[in-house]
Amino acid sequence: MKYRDFFRESAWMMASTVIGGSMMWGVHFLSKKIPEADYAGFVTLNAVLTLVPAIPLQMVFARWTAKALALNRPGQVASLLRIGLIGLFLAWLPIGVSSVVFGSHIKWILRLDDWVSVVLTAISVLTALFYPLVLGVLQGSQRFLWFGLGQIVAGAGRFSIALLLVLTVFSSLRGIMIGVLVGYLLALIVTGWGAKDYFCMRGQHVNWRKFASETLPIVFAFAGFQFLFSADVIFLKAKADPTEMAYYSAAGVLARGLVWFVGPMAAVMFPKVVHFTVKSEKTRLLEVTLALTFSLAAVGAVVLYTVGQFVVALVYKSSYCERTLALLPMYLIGMTILSLVNVLVNNLVASGRYAFVVPLLGLCGVYAYLLDIVGNRMEQVLKILIGVGLVALLICGSFTWLDKGRRRTNVNPALA
Repeated sequence: MKYRDFFRESAWMMASTVIGGSMMWGVHFLSKKIPEADYAGFVTLNAVLTLVPAIPLQMVFARWTAKALALNRPGQVASLLRIGLIGLFLAWLPIGVSSVVFGSHIKWILRLDDWVSVVLTAISVLTALFYPLVLGVLQGSQRFLWFGLGQIVAGAGRFSIALLLVLTVFSSLRGIMIGVLVGYLLALIVTGWGAKDYFCMRGQHVNWRKFASETLPIVFAFAGFQFLFSADVIFLKAKADPTEMAYYSAAGVLARGLVWFVGPMAAVMFPKVVHFTVKSEKTRLLEVTLALTFSLAAVGAVVLYTVGQFVVALVYKSSYCERTLALLPMYLIGMTILSLVNVLVNNLVASGRYAFVVPLLGLCGVYAYLLDIVGNRMEQVLKILIGVGLVALLICGSFTWLDKGRRRTNVNPALA
């Protein structure tokens, strides 16, 4: 293949991710304008949105879109898109109703002061379900221009609205959550426009039974990775002191930026690997992506640790500096490892090899158990994160290279 296109598309996706992510991250500047408990509440609700199966949904539709286009069946993409949106709305309805009926109880469980923020989060969940579906179609069709623009608009909308509201009307969690919702809505408009031809296109028949049977492994694979990526915040929130949790959350925001920075390379790689698998073509794209991901993540970790004191002082209150910086090095190591796991998971799913999913889910269960028993000891949580990340890397690496002898072309009958 021509790696020039891969480098160009990866560069654009990384740039758009940095711009959009910086805007989203800019919301954390508002931590100086709201109580620490409200900021910790925002991090928790944001983590809840992260646990929405956004990445699994995106990758399901990215893989099926890439396969359909490789087989010259774009009408199947149109059918998948329309039915997917309807199905997600119906699946969300109980969540929306529950947020209204049981909002006060949910507020108590999450230690929040604002019931309205729970409802706003529930509405954001719906947009967070629609958004990755459309992104998946754009990714699978390799329309990375619109994909990147959507990311930029999502970040800009979130930050600008949250900033306006916090500085004028709601100097609390509510103003930030309104900004989150508006950002999602604006991003849906932009990405929907980029995929507008599929909305208007006549659909083609899809074998939905085959679709469901192959969708489950993809969902579980990326849901497992998402759990490894963000579960520590959820478990700690239930046990840690709110002030200490704010310091841990600040370190997590900085460290997770590594995965968001290098992740676009795996996103660009994904539909190309699907194409190569369908066409039975050989490629070294995985090795190239792994090398670039590790190099950039390592450099990014060193730079972030070096300038961490200035970044923390710029974004957060002075009380955050000492405790946040003490947690940052281990957090950076854990996220660097997970960035490599992300590449391997993308490659395995794109090439239709799902045997790794069961061991990965088993590891998630062990991770949850360990997080539960360590309580609020943050340094121990980070050690567990690093150890579990290394085991995940070993699992995915084993199924990537030791299973090569059994690799075979996986042309989906549902698309045939």
